[in-house]
Amino acid sequence: MTTRRVFLSLATSVTAAAVLGHSMPPQGETASEAKLAADPMRPQFHLMPAANWMNDPNGPIWFNRRYHMFCQYNPHAAVWGDMSWAHAVSPDMMHWTHLPVAMTPTPGGPDAYGVFTGSCFAVDRRVYAIYTGTVQSTPEKATLHDEHSTIRESQCLAYSDDPELIHWTKLPEPVIAAPPAGMNVTGFRDPSIWKQDGWYYMTVGSGMVKQGGCVLLYRSRDLKHWTWLHKLTGRKRRIRWRRARCGSARSSLRWMAAMY
Repeated sequence: MTTRRVFLSLATSVTAAAVLGHSMPPQGETASEAKLAADPMRPQFHLMPAANWMNDPNGPIWFNRRYHMFCQYNPHAAVWGDMSWAHAVSPDMMHWTHLPVAMTPTPGGPDAYGVFTGSCFAVDRRVYAIYTGTVQSTPEKATLHDEHSTIRESQCLAYSDDPELIHWTKLPEPVIAAPPAGMNVTGFRDPSIWKQDGWYYMTVGSGMVKQGGCVLLYRSRDLKHWTWLHKLTGRKRRIRWRRARCGSARSSLRWMAAMY
């Protein structure tokens, strides 16, 4: 009798063979790369880095006849940390080519602790990236309230005039340095922008202490000077803090904006 384990092993082998279409590495491919390509636990069509940590997709954009995808990435290790923007391009969203890391933390800058999630927007032949920069601060100034966090978040702007979007220039100061005055937030990150009726609009994922997640809405004429409008949406009722079995319940009381 064929056990479930044996069946799955055989099915995986057949599928891998059909996808790869060969038993020997193709010309120019190392044995290590061929082994990785045949690994049934490794995605065949989903974008992923050659190594190390990745998470949130950032700033997907169609530009100069190619799809560009950025994502949260640690260039140094397969653990969370040193958050940067990895970069890959594709003609069809199935076949991807890795390009150099687009943005990394700038020592002494508003993203010295990490270049967090954001979005991209093309204006003529220039592409802007608006993203959350993070620095180590104090608990009193922190915007990310997870236990004893000292991370302070702000919204930053970078731009690229490079047709390949390899080279980026960061503005030295945040375009939104802090959450709205008087608002006791549990997070302040993941900006997403669009243009409507001559205005640029931005949503920022956030949350209110003892209330829950919310989305903050801003608008601007030039992508550099933003005006806080109001909460776009959010939880209406108050919540009692409690300890969850896995981590802190506070981490679920913040909304993170979708980039895709």
